[in-house]
Amino acid sequence: MTTYSSQGTSLSRYFHSEKSIQEHLTIAGFRIQKVHSYEEILCSDFKRMHTSKYPDALIEVVGIK
Repeated sequence: MTTYSSQGTSLSRYFHSEKSIQEHLTIAGFRIQKVHSYEEILCSDFKRMHTSKYPDALIEVVGIK
């Protein structure tokens, strides 16, 4: 878990690995069907007009509950 401050508010985020996200989802009752990690350049706005300067690491998980 990583905790940081933004505009006076304390925020916490948990950064997963493929293994940790599978463990959490399995404990929650999901059966994992597929896990895929990749990088993608995301957009900072809803209209997808402003792309990020850097690629983001993403983990795609397909599970059945």
